[in-house]
Amino acid sequence: MKTKLTLTIEESVKDRAKEFAKRHDTSVSDMVEKFLHIATQEEGWHPEPGSVTESLMGSVELPKEFEGMDYKQIKEKILIEKYAK
Repeated sequence: MKTKLTLTIEESVKDRAKEFAKRHDTSVSDMVEKFLHIATQEEGWHPEPGSVTESLMGSVELPKEFEGMDYKQIKEKILIEKYAK
């Protein structure tokens, strides 16, 4: 179920966010929702035992730029690179 959320931000940030959303065929609401979803995920998440996700865990080697980073740090870095331009 969707619900409304009122935010107070600088007008210039709002304007840039709207322009960004338009260029990427999305909405500011969707951008905020995705950010909050990622930012609030619980640390220490593990896939369901026996699931396909569990069977794929560890099968991909991370690029060197992510070495020493946990999942949350990697997500944050990627989101900043994607949305801070």
